[in-house]
Amino acid sequence: EMIPIVIGKGGSTMRELRQEGQGALIETTPENTIKIYSTDEGTRNTIECKIYEIIARNQVGYVEIDKNTIGILLGEPGKEVRETCKELGCDINVSKDDTKVVIRGTVEKIEESSEVIKEFLAKNHVDGMSFDPEDEPVLRMGGKDSILSTVAKEYGVINNLRRERNTLQIRGEADKVKAAIKDVQTFLNGGEGNIVVKFKVPGEALGGVIGKGGSNIAKLETEFDGARIHIAREGHVVSIRGPEENVKKCRSKMLTDIATTRVIDSIDGLSDEKFNELSNSDFMRRTSRFTNASITLSENSIRIRGISGDVRDAKASINEHLTGTYRAFIDLEGSQTERVKNASERDSSHFDRIKATAGAVIEIEAFAVVISGKKSNVKKAKHQLMEWLGFILGNELRSLKIHRALYKPMSNPEQLASMANETGACISLDRDMSCILVRSEDPARSGEALQLLEGMLVETKKRNLLVKFETADTWLLSIIVGKGGATIKKLEQDSNCRFDIIKEEVTVVISGETEDIVQSGKAAVDEIVDQARKECIFTDIPESAMSAFIGKGGSGIKKFSSDNQVKMERINKLHSGTIKITGKEENVATARDAVVAWVMEWEASNEGISVDIDERIIPVVIGKGGETIRRIQKETGCKLDINRQQSTITAREGGSDNARKEAVSKVQTIIDEEMIQIAKRTAEKEQAEKARASVRSKSTENGGSEAPAGTTMKPPVTVSAGVKDRSSEFASKPVGWAPVNDQKKNGKSKKETKHVVNKLTRNRLLSDENISCEKDESGQLVYFYASPLGFSVKLDVQFDEEN
Repeated sequence: EMIPIVIGKGGSTMRELRQEGQGALIETTPENTIKIYSTDEGTRNTIECKIYEIIARNQVGYVEIDKNTIGILLGEPGKEVRETCKELGCDINVSKDDTKVVIRGTVEKIEESSEVIKEFLAKNHVDGMSFDPEDEPVLRMGGKDSILSTVAKEYGVINNLRRERNTLQIRGEADKVKAAIKDVQTFLNGGEGNIVVKFKVPGEALGGVIGKGGSNIAKLETEFDGARIHIAREGHVVSIRGPEENVKKCRSKMLTDIATTRVIDSIDGLSDEKFNELSNSDFMRRTSRFTNASITLSENSIRIRGISGDVRDAKASINEHLTGTYRAFIDLEGSQTERVKNASERDSSHFDRIKATAGAVIEIEAFAVVISGKKSNVKKAKHQLMEWLGFILGNELRSLKIHRALYKPMSNPEQLASMANETGACISLDRDMSCILVRSEDPARSGEALQLLEGMLVETKKRNLLVKFETADTWLLSIIVGKGGATIKKLEQDSNCRFDIIKEEVTVVISGETEDIVQSGKAAVDEIVDQARKECIFTDIPESAMSAFIGKGGSGIKKFSSDNQVKMERINKLHSGTIKITGKEENVATARDAVVAWVMEWEASNEGISVDIDERIIPVVIGKGGETIRRIQKETGCKLDINRQQSTITAREGGSDNARKEAVSKVQTIIDEEMIQIAKRTAEKEQAEKARASVRSKSTENGGSEAPAGTTMKPPVTVSAGVKDRSSEFASKPVGWAPVNDQKKNGKSKKETKHVVNKLTRNRLLSDENISCEKDESGQLVYFYASPLGFSVKLDVQFDEEN
């Protein structure tokens, strides 16, 4: 290190030494030696002294430095330190490996400069931390009361926020820098009594949450001391940080406000064609009634007002009507979304299967699984997804099935918000699956909320009674409504109940303030129905006898009507043998007896061949649109009459007994084939039930109810409702779970045995007959559970012991 200094820049120092030595020869050797040649000893001594002076002035000292602090020392903050070292006659620089400060000067001055530099470095220790880009505004939120300002004041540190790198550098004394970083990390991520919660706010509700000039946010932060609220404009994600209790209370308050506040949303850019289409249909009215949202149609837009969830459902239905694409959601908590995303990335077969079978697009967004496509496909996909999510999230996500008629009373925003406040769980109505969804990262909280909902459902059913009629009794609905709605209006006035008709389900919904009022309303409906059944009856006539009964130009049926002072008409004229008789009660009864007598006389003179038939098989014999029964009649020339009351099919006409026998034979063949299929389906159902019972029995033997940790289960391909509890179909404890039992045996106490921690070993796992293993492409063993229900489950096994 000293040879270059003695030589000097461009050899300048060496030239000066030669001039002073009056021509003396000075050279360096590869061995780091300087040789002086001169015939004069005094000259040699003078040059030697000069060289030692140069060496003394250029001694080297080192001070260790952190790489993060180099820029501080050599930049503006270290300017004063550098000037002090220069005044002491020392030059400072940094070593090539960026680990040391290099100080050149005399030994005494190096020591002084080292102390100055060490003191500076001690007060200017630099450390840093990274953060998520979305948290950058959170660090500055609050201005002079922000977390950065707070730690700067408390610890006397200097902060440097580097947005381009998403890092925060803090400078100051080492222990204070460490404490400041810890405080910032705790603020961002929670810990030591502080938590962070995040949830998504519907875009249309965002303005109401923030308030004018942020007034609502400021009010919440004042009410819940220490809570800091930030709303990301992109994604509409709310994050609340601070003391655990106050943060939870603040979250509940915000969710309550969101759930109960009326919002406005719109669909713009409506074409003239779509405007005319919507104007001339009752779609908007039906959507408004179904979702409880207020919908206003203008020339180029649709305005939707109501509670946030209702508005979202209404908008989805309208967009589906306009574009053919329905978009639905299964909302989740932040950590739940992460787990679902990770599970789908580890094994995408579940999503692929659901997409293939349901024909819908499935995406995982922040705080939700999004399903889009044709509405029927979306509903099917949601049901299947709920099955799969049940395996991933367990009891964190629960559901309660409800009838569509109970949507309004069961989705009362104030009641649901109160339950959410009490339990800390999120509760929402899902119209696609006809259920109330409950979610929480804590299964105990979701369970508590579900219990409250079940109690609410019991009380709601008392005040909202569903009276369902058979499909054949659809005609009763018009009787209950009355001409121009007169009957139903009188019912509502007399009983103080509300009556809603669901035509497609042939159901009347009776709602009232108390159970007694509802029951009185039902009694009034029953009275109307009983009387209607007496004044309007239906009787069957063999189809082949229908033309004779009606007579030429309707003369026969008109005579029956006139003679008995009733009105008679044929129901669904095409391929129907049903006659409707209406009139006064006593006249209707007399007319029915007259028709029965006529039929008996006709059958006596028009004998046929009959075969008994199970009521379940009648639709199969008729065929789609009547094609099967028409084909048999065309092939044989016979008429086939179906008597549903006596469960028989009779072949008549056809010109010969052989033709009638052939027709009956064809019918019998269909009956036999269908009975075989019914028996097969019954056996499969019984086998499946036995399999479930076997699994439940094994679960009981295993002694618990928790599902294996880390197990990835593949749900069955065929699913029904997304709200069904399937937990009983799987082993409730990890395979091989064996607790130690210290109960008495044979009247003698067993020796006290230390409880053994549950251990899963390879031998214990493979001892279960339903477990198998095979090697994958890499040669690793992969384990599978063969479910009695016919699907396999790949297990993610973590052994406690290898053997």
